[in-house]
Amino acid sequence: MLNSNYKTIVMVPKKMKEDLLIRVIKDGYGARGKAKWISKALNKFLSLDNYSNYVEISEDMGRLDAKETVDIPIELKAILDKSVENVRKIKPLMEGAKSKIIRAALIQGLIRGVE
Repeated sequence: MLNSNYKTIVMVPKKMKEDLLIRVIKDGYGARGKAKWISKALNKFLSLDNYSNYVEISEDMGRLDAKETVDIPIELKAILDKSVENVRKIKPLMEGAKSKIIRAALIQGLIRGVE
């Protein structure tokens, strides 16, 4: 059976990692529902017309001292890849665009919720 998910690791501040787990449980996804919550947060974020404006904000997050595993459906990875291209057109010198997009999506998910 083919794996229909894409896994990657993104560095985040330790406090954000803790807040994420608390929020996932608080939102009713349970301890094992983190992947679903992250997918929803990413999907919602990438559907914003101005998501690229938020990507730069994620650059000023301070110390990225914790690893967060991101496990998303392969269809969402295609959308993520396209968003990396879009951000690169606006900010051609930006490094780590994919990680910054994911961090920005997590921040927005924590602020706005994922529903």
